[in-house]
Amino acid sequence: MLSNSPSVIAARVDYFRQLMTGGTVPAREKELAYFTVGLVTGTTFVAATHGRYLVEEHGLDEATAGSIARGELSELGDRDRAVVSFARAVTRDPTAVSDVDFETLRSVGYDDENTMELLLLTCEAQTAATIVAATGMALADRDESPPPYLPASFDL
Repeated sequence: MLSNSPSVIAARVDYFRQLMTGGTVPAREKELAYFTVGLVTGTTFVAATHGRYLVEEHGLDEATAGSIARGELSELGDRDRAVVSFARAVTRDPTAVSDVDFETLRSVGYDDENTMELLLLTCEAQTAATIVAATGMALADRDESPPPYLPASFDL
């Protein structure tokens, strides 16, 4: 279905790539935010894909990925917890995001540029989750299954 609008999809892919590879927010934190959006939206395809990137490319322990999916954030460092909490807040209800959410990011070293980059990335991840859900994309389409550390249901 996505191939029916090649110029629009190409622009979206370019935007995605720029958000994921450009800017100043570390790639690991971008993947953590993307993973969080997949969990909050209940989109297994997104959560599994970006969970794998976190584990395989950025060294996140599988047990920690599973803990995040279950909403257990206590073992995360302050910066990771701030990223997950911000992405979760924006995804759950963007109108409820408050100064406290922004101050929490500032307290772990985020400036306004980093914060806007993380916000844009989180919004892009929500777009991806919506596309996946609306089109019925599934891991099986890629002959994949969810990684073993990803629970059957998410509680983030």
